[in-house]
Amino acid sequence: MSVRCIVCSKKHFPILCPNLCRENENSFSSPSKTEINSVASNSSSGSTDVLLQTLRIRVSGPLKTKIVRCLCDSASQRSYINRDLAEFLDLKVDHPEFLKHSLFGGIETEKIKHFAFKCELQEIRGNFSCEAILLDKEVICGTIPKISKSDAECFTKNGIYLSDCEKNDSAISVLLGADYLGKILTGFISQQPNGLTAVQTYLGWVAMGKSLSYTTCSNHAMPVISLLNGSKICDLWSLDILGIRDPVENKTRKDIDDDTVFFRKNCKIQSGQV
Repeated sequence: MSVRCIVCSKKHFPILCPNLCRENENSFSSPSKTEINSVASNSSSGSTDVLLQTLRIRVSGPLKTKIVRCLCDSASQRSYINRDLAEFLDLKVDHPEFLKHSLFGGIETEKIKHFAFKCELQEIRGNFSCEAILLDKEVICGTIPKISKSDAECFTKNGIYLSDCEKNDSAISVLLGADYLGKILTGFISQQPNGLTAVQTYLGWVAMGKSLSYTTCSNHAMPVISLLNGSKICDLWSLDILGIRDPVENKTRKDIDDDTVFFRKNCKIQSGQV
């Protein structure tokens, strides 16, 4: 029986050809290295969160009150309240409104019905309060990051106390738009060396900007990326590296010689020669 490799034309089975691993490595390693290096670069550079203007306020209804997270957004013409919060406070509907919302990219929605609720907004320590008419919304926005402990301490050293820096996470329940935001600004602004800016309102201080000290958990992937980047693609599934060895590899030299002699005695080609 004559066996010839179709890869290198030598006398062995193609699956055992040493050149096969080299070809696979050349064809797959370049794209894979590009992708892995890109991920490693992204991880090592670190990413920062841009803080939006959030604070904690007290919202009061006829009989109930609750401290919630509030987002100050001057890009919104109207102010909103979470529908569940309005129900919890037993707020009475003042009037309905139909609005079209213009979104980022020029997208405009159909007319949406909102119910307007009248409530009282208070600074959490009771130093200021005002009445506001807020439109209901089932979900106001997605996850809004909170300021880190180190950045909050930087403000505290300068006598600026931020209310929205607690550990427990919660959704935004009130959005103050341009219709009320301008009325509660005091005009005091403080810029910090960590890249953040604090703006004072009658409801409390808010921080905004890109923090230079806040890094996400993507750096935890760096050891794994470094491990993969230093390995050859064909080595990732190599049985030797995994510690799995064929029993044939454990044979002694004498066993191999005996097998070779046995093979030569019993294997013949068609011409009859050994």
